[in-house]
Amino acid sequence: MDRSTETELFLVTSISYTSMVAYKCMNIQNSLALELIFWILPQYIAICYPDWIVYLYIMLICIIFLKRKNLFVKYKEEPIKNYYPILDSYRAYLMLMVVISIFAVDFNFYPERFKKSSFFGLTLMDVGIGSFLFNSGAMSVKMSRIKLIFNSLIMIGLGFVRLFTILYFNYTVDITEYGYHMNFYFILGAVYFIYGIIRSKYNFKIALLLTVIYEYFLRVKNQDVFIFSEYRNSLFLKNKEGIYSILPSLTIFMFSSEFGNIGFSKDSNKEKYMKILGMSCMFLFIYYISNGYMIASRRLGNLTYVSWIVGLHSLHLFLSLTVTAFVSFKPLRLHVWVSKNMLTLFLFSNILVLIGNLLFDWKKINEMLGNIVNISYIFISIIIPYIFTKNK
Repeated sequence: MDRSTETELFLVTSISYTSMVAYKCMNIQNSLALELIFWILPQYIAICYPDWIVYLYIMLICIIFLKRKNLFVKYKEEPIKNYYPILDSYRAYLMLMVVISIFAVDFNFYPERFKKSSFFGLTLMDVGIGSFLFNSGAMSVKMSRIKLIFNSLIMIGLGFVRLFTILYFNYTVDITEYGYHMNFYFILGAVYFIYGIIRSKYNFKIALLLTVIYEYFLRVKNQDVFIFSEYRNSLFLKNKEGIYSILPSLTIFMFSSEFGNIGFSKDSNKEKYMKILGMSCMFLFIYYISNGYMIASRRLGNLTYVSWIVGLHSLHLFLSLTVTAFVSFKPLRLHVWVSKNMLTLFLFSNILVLIGNLLFDWKKINEMLGNIVNISYIFISIIIPYIFTKNK
């Protein structure tokens, strides 16, 4: 299986910034249909047909160039309550990628190199897991400890619901992801709970210390060999991937909370710009150095993987800050809705994925019908809930 490259992953995950600037340059009235065409469709094409990515960028850049006179037109819009242009657009872009990928991955036309890795290497699905953690961590700074613990209990409850559903329907899961019984809801629940207890003004330093300790055990104590082993003769061993992933997931969550503090701070855009860029460069440098010793592994949650996730997503945050600082956008209601309802959207889309996989074998349908099904799924998971709740 071909591996994704860092450049390809960056281009695929960054297409929304370019497409939304092109949308701005068109200088047309905001509408749901146009948001679908300029935001959702380009991201869908970039994920499912990455070989077209260069042509997609060329087309969007041509639109920007031809309509560049509209690029810096200022808009005066009615203020939206609790609207943070930088974080809301950033969260919406990343959440859209997660929603698209978790359903499209079961179709034959989804690129093999984007599917979750079992051992080493970077894939889009591996990035998607980190995306949700980074998003959640960035927004956690607005939550009280009680809210964090409450979210933890909800996630654990959902984890049991998913587990019982899988056992009842005898649904096949990849045990190299989290093990036999663990799932992402359990991981996120544990992260919320631990973070709710240990959260402090030293989040960044604590996360750095935990990352170093975990990396020491992986490399020096040969825990990487243990995690990759086939031993499954106890409850712990059956779920060792999920149990071991809690700590690196927590560090990603805690690192991202630092970026949330920057994003929500009252600092000037220039100060935010420099802080985020500096930290992004630091994590990407750590990734470059660490990658020379051990390739990134989602299953291990090693330093290379953690630094790539934080580096890539902080770079996205930097891009969001840059675009919103220089280009005046009309607030896109769909962006705001996706950002504010991220957890609900994630749960709803996962339910649709589970139902679809239980009822149909998506690999047996042809490509054209598969694309129609995927677009319909996006419409059902995002557009319809938005229409019914936008005025509430």
